Amino acid sequence: RTLTKATFFGGTGNDDRIDAIAVHPFTGFVHIVGTTNSSALPGTAVGTQLTRAGDRDAFVARLPADLLDAGPAAVRYTFIGGTNTDSGSALAIDSRSGDVFVAGQTSGGLPIAMLAGAAQPAYAGTGDAFIARLKQDLSSVVRATYFGGGGNDLASSLAMHPLTGEVVVAGSSESGAPSALPNVAGPGKLVFDYGD
Repeated sequence: RTLTKATFFGGTGNDDRIDAIAVHPFTGFVHIVGTTNSSALPGTAVGTQLTRAGDRDAFVARLPADLLDAGPAAVRYTFIGGTNTDSGSALAIDSRSGDVFVAGQTSGGLPIAMLAGAAQPAYAGTGDAFIARLKQDLSSVVRATYFGGGGNDLASSLAMHPLTGEVVVAGSSESGAPSALPNVAGPGKLVFDYGD
């Protein structure tokens, strides 16, 4: 087999990491999620959070399918994070709407504007998982939510049901009684699978 194309992706920081990748079914764009301590990344910052807020933030980026630089609008990214350390670890694309879902962990809270109508609007522990839904062009965060109890909780994998749109999240949790994980029911419910 032959490698047909490759690219670096990172800023001037020393800790840029990609943890998940998906190709958009409608547009062919390559979407990535990860963690960065760079103040800026390649391309154009768009969406709800244009600047890094803490020591490390999660980020979501979109690259053209051919990985070529076709101008500043072709490569775009946005940060997701609060004032401490945040990481992005999972990504899935809704085959019905084309919206991009990402998950990870926050230790300092997310921007309040992202949490309107959230299933769990309040930060609960020493580290909470988070799940965020973004427009397919990353122009805005539609909604984000925490998911965690009183301990350290991390989302490491994310999938979507192709027909119902239910979000399934897997990860690890140190939240036990009396501060266990929340029970989030109803449409778009979250299912958290305890890791080892």
